[in-house]
Amino acid sequence: MTLHRRYQFPNGLPFDAISYSAAVDRIVEFAHRSGSRGAVVCTPNVHHYCLYDKNALFRAAYESADLILLDGMPLVWAAKAFFGLKTDKVSGSDVFVDVLKRVVADGLRVFLLGAAPGVAELAVKTMGLESALGSQVFCFSPPVGFDAQEEGSRVVIELVAGKRPDVLFVALGAPRQELWLHRYRESLSAGVSLAVGGSFDFAAGTVPRAPFWMQRTSLEWLFRLVREPRRLWRRYIETNTYFLTQMAFMLIRKVVGLTPSHGREF
Repeated sequence: MTLHRRYQFPNGLPFDAISYSAAVDRIVEFAHRSGSRGAVVCTPNVHHYCLYDKNALFRAAYESADLILLDGMPLVWAAKAFFGLKTDKVSGSDVFVDVLKRVVADGLRVFLLGAAPGVAELAVKTMGLESALGSQVFCFSPPVGFDAQEEGSRVVIELVAGKRPDVLFVALGAPRQELWLHRYRESLSAGVSLAVGGSFDFAAGTVPRAPFWMQRTSLEWLFRLVREPRRLWRRYIETNTYFLTQMAFMLIRKVVGLTPSHGREF
């Protein structure tokens, strides 16, 4: 099994120092394992960093996750600046595509939960995996707000568990997807479950991703803001300001010798 080290930012947010290829390998390893509890994979970005500080249930979800991958260049840069790490940006949207292709080729079963009706199926077809639909790959677009009610969640859990997936991708957006997986992971009967946000839409092409140069220069948020200013302007102002303030405090801690300790091996 691939080894890696787990670190914590000063606010307590844990993350795993691991390369992109090793992260994909680790997820595939989880998929091949059997077990009633299953593994959970999360991909934090700046928004998640802020939610971790403010939401106790979200913190609990992260602290119980089996693999935590940095999905955001600001966090990658922070890991390098304050821990000396050269870890990769491991985007949930990229992992979704690469893991799905790998596990389908291995003959494993996959369940895609989330997005609007038809989007998950379109994503699978766009990746050239149409022949796996209905036999290896199963999709379901749940009713809006299903996760807010016990009955709604129970129906979805029964549907997922009935397909016995080795891999479950949950695309509900943060913090809903992380909280739902944390609450029901033992009932889902999946080898590994991943919280992947808008990955289905990106893979299907129904929502465009930022150009690669914007992803690598921490400007993906700006691309999204320009596309949806009314929905996102307040969130990005609040989260970016909060994150930059936290980074300033981290710099002060480093200057006075209060940097976090080295990570633990997993």
